[in-house]
Amino acid sequence: MSQKYSKEISLSSEEGKALVTLLKRIYDFDEFEIPLLSSFVTIAAELKDTTRKPNKLLFVVWNNGPSGYKFDLEIAYAHKKICMLHTNAPHKNSDGTLIDAPHLHLYKEGTTNFDAIPFGEFLKDKDKIDQCIFDFLSYCSVENINDLPLQLELEF
Repeated sequence: MSQKYSKEISLSSEEGKALVTLLKRIYDFDEFEIPLLSSFVTIAAELKDTTRKPNKLLFVVWNNGPSGYKFDLEIAYAHKKICMLHTNAPHKNSDGTLIDAPHLHLYKEGTTNFDAIPFGEFLKDKDKIDQCIFDFLSYCSVENINDLPLQLELEF
């Protein structure tokens, strides 16, 4: 499912951070499955704040390597990645600081090379794929996360 936009949406860094915390509801997840190697799945969501247009978002779950070695999650709004969870490798920030995986990248206006922040403390079990998805969606303020058909015993 994709949403078409007639014009480029301007988004400040502060608005990007706010989008992560705004309450969301997943509405299209009946056939959700963990993606196979070198593929991805999307989870459609909408903002509860219906005054913001567009109010649709996509959560994307990537499996880019064997046994989930490069398992990534992101939330996209108006074709902009506003929050990404990387579980695969450390990231070197623009100031030279090395941030271990798992870590988050938050949207920053004017760049596509976002600095990372540690995320391990928010994950209950970073070795379980479904638990990472659950924890990321919780961090991103999804209200009906318990409706998602996750099997929390799956491991990388």
